[in-house]
Amino acid sequence: PEIMTDPRQEIPDTTRLVRLVQALIRNSFDIIKVVDRDMKTVFVSPSVERLLGYQPRELLGTNPLDFVHPDERAFATEAMATLARTGEPVETTVRVRHHDGSWRHIDVVVRDLRDDVDIGGFVMNYRDITDRVENEHRLDVYRERCEKAFRSSPDSITITSAEDGEILEVNEGFERITGYSRI
Repeated sequence: PEIMTDPRQEIPDTTRLVRLVQALIRNSFDIIKVVDRDMKTVFVSPSVERLLGYQPRELLGTNPLDFVHPDERAFATEAMATLARTGEPVETTVRVRHHDGSWRHIDVVVRDLRDDVDIGGFVMNYRDITDRVENEHRLDVYRERCEKAFRSSPDSITITSAEDGEILEVNEGFERITGYSRI
């Protein structure tokens, strides 16, 4: 395709461009959905199968809010109502039900394009961040364990600055052995 240097430039209506857009949608890592004014899914990209386990046709006619975790559904419903009222895009993270019944953490960006004659609805972009959320949780657990081990060790442990040797942190063992307080 031609390189477009001016973002205001009209996109040429060519068969090649249509094929390019179709290929981009087909091969996207993110899910793209279009939801009509009645909150019914009218388009969903093929990536939904890889990310959430659904065939695209299974989701046509469904309300995307029905797949949001019950603990977050009221929030998501209110966010959509605010978007419909204000037109301001929504960016949030919610848990969405996978076809296998598990829950996936999804970053969602929703734009109101109901007045766009080519779209006529809300455009939703989903990105699965479950691995990142689970890794952050594991890291938090690990940090908590290390902190407990550091604090409760009967041995004297100090953490010092590599630059100047300044004591940055000491544990209870250090206080007990030296008589100095952390404060």
